[in-house]
Amino acid sequence: MPENTGFTERQTFAELRLRLNATPAIGVEEFSYVGEDTLTIWLTGGRQYMMPNAWVVEPGELGDAEITVNYNSATSPRL
Repeated sequence: MPENTGFTERQTFAELRLRLNATPAIGVEEFSYVGEDTLTIWLTGGRQYMMPNAWVVEPGELGDAEITVNYNSATSPRL
């Protein structure tokens, strides 16, 4: 109960921001309008997470030969 502890928690969506090297083969369009893709994330410590039905929040930005892409998903369970 929030009145007993003074702490409340609310759920929010999972977020992932990627910076990718821009090449002629990989352009902004390939990542800008993605909807309902499943992303699998492998961390260096060996843990894996999944973002099912992930979507791109806003079109990617191109700058200094890098593309910035922001993904959201309702959940991000550990595999």
